[in-house]
Amino acid sequence: MNAHWLIVLAQIVALTGLVVLFAFYTITPARAQASAGGGGVMPAPPAYAIAVRLLAQGRDTEAIDRLRDVESSAAYRHTAYAPEAVYIIAHIYRDRLRDNGQAMAAYNSLVTTYGLAAFPHKQAAAAERQALGRVMDAANSRHPLYRILDYFVKITGRRSYSFASALLLISTLVRLAMAPLSAKQQRSAREMQALQPEIKKLQATHKDDPMQLYEATKMLQAEHGVNPHLGWIMALLQAPVFLAMYQAVQLYQYHVSAAGFLWIGSPIAAAHPQILALDLGLPDIPLLILYALSMVMTQRLVSNDDPAQAKTMQAMAWITPIISCLWIGAHHIASAFVLYWLISNILSAAIALYFSRNGARQTVSASL
Repeated sequence: MNAHWLIVLAQIVALTGLVVLFAFYTITPARAQASAGGGGVMPAPPAYAIAVRLLAQGRDTEAIDRLRDVESSAAYRHTAYAPEAVYIIAHIYRDRLRDNGQAMAAYNSLVTTYGLAAFPHKQAAAAERQALGRVMDAANSRHPLYRILDYFVKITGRRSYSFASALLLISTLVRLAMAPLSAKQQRSAREMQALQPEIKKLQATHKDDPMQLYEATKMLQAEHGVNPHLGWIMALLQAPVFLAMYQAVQLYQYHVSAAGFLWIGSPIAAAHPQILALDLGLPDIPLLILYALSMVMTQRLVSNDDPAQAKTMQAMAWITPIISCLWIGAHHIASAFVLYWLISNILSAAIALYFSRNGARQTVSASL
């Protein structure tokens, strides 16, 4: 193993460590341990009484703020008062504010944050989460994105593995559609590398005139059919697809919450609900780590060979996964969407490696 790959391995280990630490601090809060009123272990939080008064006055959002204080309080976060406060918040959103999305987020928090904790309304919360999911699913089923995702689940058999299979199929179709542009990007990067001697000559000739250097470089690239912006164009084209997929997963939440994948939804996950997801609708730390690693490897494989952009692309290879993990962890993104992103990254890396090994000489028709 040469020095380059040793450095890459060290960077991957470092990134994995960062993701694990971040995930434990954002996705894995402490478990509640005491019961709410259990033998006088701790008196009820004063915020409970304040929240009741605020609700009586119709000040629902202020009541939620007081209950959030209980949830985040160092004095109560390890007791059953914290999940009970979240349960009340779910009721306020569902019954008073008519915001089913926020209510479901609160119910999901009870699973991911307090999955093993005992609190007075634990069984009721599980049943209410399922009932609310059915109500939301009935409304969401009319959306075009819901119907598209449901079609792929249908053609894969509507089995326990069908949702993951649908994600694989959708991602494969998207990657095949992008394959011609990927081939063109690889060819452009290779041509850019071949033009470096000419570009260095231009840099020496126009060292005192940046505008002339820019124009001359642009003309040289145009003469050889090189487009240095293809990488950004591909990213822009993919953005709407990812946004649509994210929305589709959100709309399909009720069925996603009944789906599993490998360890997700397994008995092991049930024993460790704050690390492993109970279903594909909840966050999963190992899947997040795999996603981060796949993002790093994909960024390295599809990076531009242009030395002028090499440092930027190398930095992006690490910045992008970190930002993505921050967003995923902070918003408790469903592992179903992370799984789609992981599959997409693996396919992107495979396509990039294929074109790289074959010199990117395939035509568009051959690439398909």
